[in-house]
Amino acid sequence: MSRPNPPASCRQCRFYHITWDSNAPYGCHKLGFKTRLEPSQYVLQVSGQPCLNFTPKANPEK
Repeated sequence: MSRPNPPASCRQCRFYHITWDSNAPYGCHKLGFKTRLEPSQYVLQVSGQPCLNFTPKANPEK
């Protein structure tokens, strides 16, 4: 039996962004929403599936 993949880390995704909205400080450009949770957590909560739009940044910060 295979193990489920860990949830995507939004901070490593090219579509992740920080907003100026204090009520919804995190956002996803690909899916077009802002949220209080990390976007991947919100997607999992709403859809029951992990985020399928994760795309690694070209030059991830180390």
